[in-house]
Amino acid sequence: MDESPKSPTTKRTFSKRYQVITILAKGKGASTLEIGLIYGMFPIGALVISPFYGLAIPFVGTRYSIWAGLTIEGIFTIVFGLMDRAKGHTNFVIFCALARFGIGLGTIFYATALFTIMGVMFREKVASVRGLIHIFIGIGFGGGPLIGALLYSYGGFSLPFFVTGGTLIIVAPIVTFILPDFKEPQTSPYPVLRKLCKLPYVTLLVIGYTITISAQTYLELHLGAVKVALLIMIPVIVYIVLGATVGFLADKFGHRPFVIAGLVLVGISLQLIAPAPYFQLKLLKPCQDWNYNRYYVIKDLFYLILRLTRSLPLVIVSLVILGIGLNFVFIPSYGDLLSVAREENVGDNLAVYSVTSAFISVSRCSGLIIGPVIGGFLSSLPSLNFAWSTSIIGFTALLQALVLIIYLIYYNRKRHFRGTENKYKRLDSCEEREDDESISFQDKSDQNQEDKSEKVSLGIIKSQQD
Repeated sequence: MDESPKSPTTKRTFSKRYQVITILAKGKGASTLEIGLIYGMFPIGALVISPFYGLAIPFVGTRYSIWAGLTIEGIFTIVFGLMDRAKGHTNFVIFCALARFGIGLGTIFYATALFTIMGVMFREKVASVRGLIHIFIGIGFGGGPLIGALLYSYGGFSLPFFVTGGTLIIVAPIVTFILPDFKEPQTSPYPVLRKLCKLPYVTLLVIGYTITISAQTYLELHLGAVKVALLIMIPVIVYIVLGATVGFLADKFGHRPFVIAGLVLVGISLQLIAPAPYFQLKLLKPCQDWNYNRYYVIKDLFYLILRLTRSLPLVIVSLVILGIGLNFVFIPSYGDLLSVAREENVGDNLAVYSVTSAFISVSRCSGLIIGPVIGGFLSSLPSLNFAWSTSIIGFTALLQALVLIIYLIYYNRKRHFRGTENKYKRLDSCEEREDDESISFQDKSDQNQEDKSEKVSLGIIKSQQD
């Protein structure tokens, strides 16, 4: 079978993660816009509820949230498995969209609670724990399509959704019983939300996370057959191999360097994967003479890079770089938010953990929506193709990394000056205290001298009277 983009069968089969749903929707007469709406209802539902549910966790509690989330997602997953029985084009689109919306709601319920539990139980090792979780996420992404394909071959469209939804419903009470329950109804999350929203670094971090998710989602929808298969599998392998290591190193050496490095790696990979159009500019030619200086060594090195831009090995290398960058951004981000909250004295309670987990959920859902929309808009412009669109999104990630670096330099200098000023204030207060003590000591000595003089005078007067 032809693996080029010109092969419609190959592209239809491999270019989307949920290709079975796409085939069913087209069979029901759904348009491309309606199929996009069905896919988009999952992040839309999650985005709608995530800010509010992050505020509700201290009142509802983590245990009930996990049970409700898994149960709701399981029910709507089973409902989605019945969509092949829907009568009529309109009914199919409406019920598919509602089912996907419900799955998004359930996902946010337990995901927000899971992040909150992670923050409460592992305050100093959040990234390490999340790295371990990413290992199992990678196993799920790698094994899920295989198991789904086997179930589909035996039971058709409905069986994979029935098995997945039923498993979630059965596992929900077990997980709820095992995991601890955290609830602080007396703690108000609204002051925490206001304080975090006023911190510039929180906003920059959320934007960086959103850009990373947008890039990944955009590539899934616009790459060719082989590249999408690699895009799904390579990050999975990177998650399994590097997840725990990245989390441990981020907790030990700091989260922010990894987040910035991750954005840089994502930006570089997006320049290579298309490849970027400026790589095709014929500005360099190989040097024929081997007796050349350092300038020609660099020149020929760039020429070799340009010759690799259209090869599959470079695509694989760029996807490996992308997988490492995704790990660097996803794993330390939550721990970085908690570090900012502690540094700025926002607090260290359940409200802080629930609100910061809501920030992560909002970033992820926004990226799932923005990526296809912005990428599709850029690709639809006559003057821009996929290569230029991917390059622009990559430059956005690089620009965000640069903005983070500039802000952190400014923030560290400001904190240094603030610490120096506080140090001088403390020295001044100590000197003033010493002056006050010396003055009070002098006053006491003068008072004692006066008392002695009075006593001597009284003794002389008394002796004269005698």
